[in-house]
Amino acid sequence: MTVACYFCKTEFTRKFTLERHLKSNQCKSFCTMSAYDVHKLIDEECNSARVGNMNVHGDQNNVLINSSQNVFNINIEIQVNPVNRLDTSVIDPSKMKFLIEKYIMDERGKLKAKDKDTINILLSDYVKTMICDKEHPENIPVKYISKKPPTYNIVYENEDGKVVNIIKGLRDACELLSDPVLNALKRKLKECVVEVKDQATCNFDCALKELRKELNKENVKRALSSVLQNDILHDIEMKLSVTKVSSEKVPEH
Repeated sequence: MTVACYFCKTEFTRKFTLERHLKSNQCKSFCTMSAYDVHKLIDEECNSARVGNMNVHGDQNNVLINSSQNVFNINIEIQVNPVNRLDTSVIDPSKMKFLIEKYIMDERGKLKAKDKDTINILLSDYVKTMICDKEHPENIPVKYISKKPPTYNIVYENEDGKVVNIIKGLRDACELLSDPVLNALKRKLKECVVEVKDQATCNFDCALKELRKELNKENVKRALSSVLQNDILHDIEMKLSVTKVSSEKVPEH
């Protein structure tokens, strides 16, 4: 009887040889996989378990694969991007196009009166995609430590290029996150403009002009406050699960 690696499909005659293959990072297929690729594989194995004798259990950090041939754990270490180095390429430009159109255009593509709450709702939705998209755990640089008072752990790259964990309350977390998130939003806006320049209408250009005015630090901080309180703080999966948190204090102003 042989056992096979689920990633590279190499077959082994002994279970411990397979385990050594995985634990020593000899599996080249696994080393080239992104967190999203691993997620898809786990999902596919879970679906196949309904028709076969295989069970797959796990989360983004640990996977237990159980089949009639073998049982072993695979630890998946995800390298989280600091908030000032997010991989925004995973966000399709069409999402920014949607934000622009919804800002001051109605369902018929006509200009509408601006609602003060509209920009906050739309930016909050976009910011949520940027910093807490569960399909891309490498882009989740903010998790909460406690609810009362709201306290967050932020993965951040400091001026020396060192990635550190910074612990902040709600207000200070919004302040720290606002600049990198605003910069990322402006980059995505530029990408969107390039993507749709040939299809842009006069109304779209008007909406784009108005949105550029609203992309400022204060509006981004309000959107961040909404995401931190409503989307992160009330989601148990967004709680920091490590037993020890290393932190670097940022001087209070």
